[in-house]
Amino acid sequence: MDGAVGRVGHARTALAVVGEDGVRMYTSRPLIPDRSGLARLQARLRADDDLRVMTARRMYAWRLGEVLPHRDLDVLRGIEGERMKETYRLIAQQAEQPLGPRRVPPPSQG
Repeated sequence: MDGAVGRVGHARTALAVVGEDGVRMYTSRPLIPDRSGLARLQARLRADDDLRVMTARRMYAWRLGEVLPHRDLDVLRGIEGERMKETYRLIAQQAEQPLGPRRVPPPSQG
């Protein structure tokens, strides 16, 4: 790891970077050096379908403030997506900025 970002991560420091005009925000938790237990646990939770759904439901309950009854990940993602759209709409309204459709360029055919 070279440069300032590498040194910040190596020093177990959290980092938040805001993009141009505040459009995007990237965050990173401090790294835990020389420990693989967390990675093994995450791999196990991802590989087991029941544990994966349980983990997703807990995550959504924590993030959304309520336990959702759904057990289908696509339904959970849809609920989160609709709530995020509403959040973006409210923030744009507070900032008195128009909120239009996203324009995503098609992938390059390289």
